[in-house]
Amino acid sequence: MTAVPLAPRVEAREPRSSATSALIRWAVFLGGMALILLRIPQTEAMLVQQIPQTAPADMEPELVRLSVSVALLLGTIAFGIVLAMYLGFAAILERKLFPGELRFGNNLRLGLFTAVIVAAVVPVQVWSMLSGGMPSPALKAGPVIVCCLGVLFLYRRSLRDTGRARAAFAGLGAVALGAAVAIV
Repeated sequence: MTAVPLAPRVEAREPRSSATSALIRWAVFLGGMALILLRIPQTEAMLVQQIPQTAPADMEPELVRLSVSVALLLGTIAFGIVLAMYLGFAAILERKLFPGELRFGNNLRLGLFTAVIVAAVVPVQVWSMLSGGMPSPALKAGPVIVCCLGVLFLYRRSLRDTGRARAAFAGLGAVALGAAVAIV
């Protein structure tokens, strides 16, 4: 019987973790949901004003209140699902495309794409709370792009260290992600 030499052991690379720490990601998600929940009375008032224009005249008031409540519940759930999807997508982009991060203390890290989501969601929600309505898409796009460019400015050192092509791709991806978040 002949001895078969063993192949050299190949160590698997550990998958790179997301640039954003889990605590920050949860804080962003819960903060976004808190903004939506704070806007519920305002949104309810807007829906109640719009219902008489679209509902039949013989619709019962209880049915109108029920339909407004269901619309608010479904809208809140949909926003939570979409925000969670965007944060998951940001984690993938931070793992695969651009691992640059801002550090806060020893364990808190904020990645570029999660920061872009914050920059795209928070100003629009705060605007809506202060103005009483959602801005038009054209009005919403300008500030969101400016906020995304501001986030890119914060990460300029990390972007510079990755090389021009990757930095350009990450920058375009960040602005595109911000625009996609703002559209929804």
